[in-house]
Amino acid sequence: MEELKSATCPNCGSPLDVKPGDTKIKCSYCGSTITVSEHPDSTPEAPQYSFKIDDQPAQELGTAGKVVAGVVVGSFVLPIIITAVVLCGVAATLFFVFRNVNSTLETALVLPTSTEVPLATPFPTPSPVPTATPVPTDTLFPTPVPFSNVLFKDNFSSVSTGWDQVHETGYTLEYKNGSYHVVVGKQNGGQSVWNGKDYTDMSVEVDATLNTGPDDALVGVSCRFSQADGGYSFEISRNGFYGIYMYDSTGSPNGLYENTLNPNTVNASGPNHIEGICSGTTLTMVLNGVMLAQVDDSTLNSGAAGLIVRTGDSGAAGIDVSFNQFVVKGP
Repeated sequence: MEELKSATCPNCGSPLDVKPGDTKIKCSYCGSTITVSEHPDSTPEAPQYSFKIDDQPAQELGTAGKVVAGVVVGSFVLPIIITAVVLCGVAATLFFVFRNVNSTLETALVLPTSTEVPLATPFPTPSPVPTATPVPTDTLFPTPVPFSNVLFKDNFSSVSTGWDQVHETGYTLEYKNGSYHVVVGKQNGGQSVWNGKDYTDMSVEVDATLNTGPDDALVGVSCRFSQADGGYSFEISRNGFYGIYMYDSTGSPNGLYENTLNPNTVNASGPNHIEGICSGTTLTMVLNGVMLAQVDDSTLNSGAAGLIVRTGDSGAAGIDVSFNQFVVKGP
């Protein structure tokens, strides 16, 4: 059997089947004609061959085949490399783009903490301006027709005129040193006294001096007084407070008119001439010849004329008042 020896084409590297005794072989792949020469050595079973391409076209074809093979390999591998490079570039570009975008988004999404808007300071509600209390002025009263008929008169020089004389723990009524004294020693107390004769229309006047006691002690005259019904009074204090009152049968006063004078109007150390006029339903108060107040009331029609002393708002006792020149006049 004829043995084939393997060899390769020196042109394209394709395998060649060489038979013993072949001197030329044509490559089935590239078409090259190869000259085979034997180089015998000491071992005839292993002949050595040398190859030579005799065919110039075949050499060119082999070269072309190599070129073609290189082109084929290059055309297959190069696009892959280029694609890989492009993809890497795109990936790098996208990485930086998205990184910047993420950074921008993070910056955009981190909203600044809103600064708390300070609440508007509420303006205090303006306090209403208090209405100024008008300073009392001397009111121009219609001058009452003076009564000219003296109904009763007493200078307290004699106890025979019939005024009460009482010495109690809380008060004292007495004739003393040509005056009639009323002393109130009871806290929040008072005393009224009258001569026991009833009149309808009258004016009652007296000189009153506060000897001892607080400045708010009230001193005055009364008209139309009775034990059963009470009566009207006209009272003044050394601190300038004055008023017209109506007393009930229990001795509780109801102010018909109250006001305050400048204390300088009142004689603090000397006598004050107090006059109360009850004419019909008109009640008029006069101090030292000046009319202070006038009111209208029809509750009481008649009663006795008298004197009154009582504690003021402080309730302080220790009041000693002397009365002089008591006069009652009528129509």
